[in-house]
Formats: sequence, C-alpha cells, structure tokens
Amino acid sequence: MNRFRAIAGIGIAGACVWWVLKGVEWSLFWSVVRHARWPWVAVAIGSFFLSLMVRSIRWHTIFRWIAPDARPIDTLRPLYVGYLFNNVLPGKLGEVAKLVLITRFTGVSAVKSTVAIAMDRVVDGIGLAIVMGVALLISGLHNRLLIGVFLVGTVVFVGVATAMWLLARNRLLFSVLGRLGQRFNFLKGISALEAGRSDLLALHTFPRLLWILVLSVVNWTTEGGVFWAVQHAFSVPGSGAIGILTMGVVSFGGVILSTPGGVGAHEYLSTIALRSVGVSASPALAIGIMTHLILLVPAALLGLGSVITIGWSSVTQTLKSTSEI
Repeated sequence: MNRFRAIAGIGIAGACVWWVLKGVEWSLFWSVVRHARWPWVAVAIGSFFLSLMVRSIRWHTIFRWIAPDARPIDTLRPLYVGYLFNNVLPGKLGEVAKLVLITRFTGVSAVKSTVAIAMDRVVDGIGLAIVMGVALLISGLHNRLLIGVFLVGTVVFVGVATAMWLLARNRLLFSVLGRLGQRFNFLKGISALEAGRSDLLALHTFPRLLWILVLSVVNWTTEGGVFWAVQHAFSVPGSGAIGILTMGVVSFGGVILSTPGGVGAHEYLSTIALRSVGVSASPALAIGIMTHLILLVPAALLGLGSVITIGWSSVTQTLKSTSEI
C-alpha cells in the first residue's frame, strides 16, 4: 500500500510537470524571473508568515479546549513536523505524523486528537470556500474552472461538516455506524470515535466553531496575499481576488492531487487557474514556482527545527508509525 502511494505520487507529479512545461517559452520565462521585483517577494513572504501565525493560533486554541494545560510548544511542534512530513511523504502522511506526536506531547487520547484534527480540517475547508466565494463576487468573474472548484469544494466540506454534526447529536446514528464498522471491519474511524462522542459534542458549540471559522477566513485571506504579491513581483496584472482564487484552486485541488511536497501538483493547479484568467504559460509557471517555494521552504524549515528539538529517535518512531498506515 505504501509502495503504491509512493509510485502514484511520483507518477502524478511527473504528469503534472509534463503538462506545466508544455507551451512554456523559456526565453520569456527567464526574462520574467530576471526582472522580478523582489520587494514584492518580501511582501509575499511576510504574508505567508502572517498566515502561518494565524493557523498556529487556531491549532493551539482547538487543543486548549480539550487539553487546558497544553503548552504552545506541545501543540505547535507536531503541527510543524506535520508540514515537514507532508513535504517529503506522499498521501498527506504528515497528518498522521501530526496525530501521533500531538497525542504523545499533550497526553490527549488518539480519539480526542482525531476529533480535534477533523474539526480543524473541515472548518478550514469551509473557511476557504467562504473566502473563494467572496473573491468570486468581488472579481465578477464568470470563469467555469474557478466557479466549479468553488462549488465542488463547498459541497464536499459542508457535506462532511453536516455529517459530523449529525453524528455528534444523533446517538442512534453514531451507534449504528460504529456497529457496522465493527461487524464488517470498515469505518474504523467512526467506530473509534464512538468513545469520543462527548468530545465531538464539546467542540461543536456555536461560539467555538465561529471563532475557528473566523481564524480560518483570516488565514486563507493572508495566504491568498502570497499569490497576489507574487503576481506583482512578476509584473502580472491581477487583483487580490485573483490571488485568492488561484490559492483556492491549489488548496482544494491539492486534496486530490497528492504528491510529495506538492511538487508538480502545485505548479499544475496554479498554472491552470492563472491561464484560465488570461495569464500566459511562462509567467504563470514563474508564479507557481515562486509561490510554492514561499509556502514550502519556511514551513519545512520550521518542521526541521521542531525535529531537532524533539530528537531524531522520536521522529523515527513517528515515521515508523506512519509507514504502517
């Protein structure tokens, strides 16, 4: 299974790179890169760190609700190691590494941690859908690709959120799904979460969900600023709404196109989004590469720093745990 994931990830990355490189005029590409306006790149980097700060606050806040004594260092190091693992492993296994480490450092059970991570990811997806929807309204674009990605992402995440809400509040439905999971050896996550139904209820309160949603909207808006600033760095005209929509296509699409570190997939998704609004292939590729570096390198360095503070032996144990899933 792990070998299949690795092969699939490499294959997807190769196909994405092949498509992205089609139609690129290399002389124009290097001209765009040489004439980059670096102060705008600095703005993009600053926007990324602001986004990361908001994301870190949201992550720590969620775990403080289920582990009041959790320290920031105990919640943030697993988050950053998860970023690092997602950059080197296929199949989003950084999420699993994050789960393993957060349970180890905070003492929170795997069930509670799974509930918290699920809420974080689902509400985050809804926040992204809200930001994309506002950007579409502001831009006035009637672009089928951008509208399609927005609609599909919204339906998926709202659907999952609705399912979680029903599971939390319907004891019978929760029990039936848990028994089916045990009887037919599937839906193991639902079966395990049956023990944590009270935790799911505790987290699914309106004030808490609203606060996490607000933080998600701020996070995605600032991350969209990375794409907007890089557009300006390469002298590509485009509003902040275009930057946010490009970011939305990359983020929603990355859930499906899973490659180690997003290599190839990020460039492919950002390029098709930009080309759909009239940006030519060469500057679109330059924007894709630069935004990927800004989103990937600092997060990976934070993850590496966290690995150093945690200790290599603990990290190798985590790697072993993720490889068995």
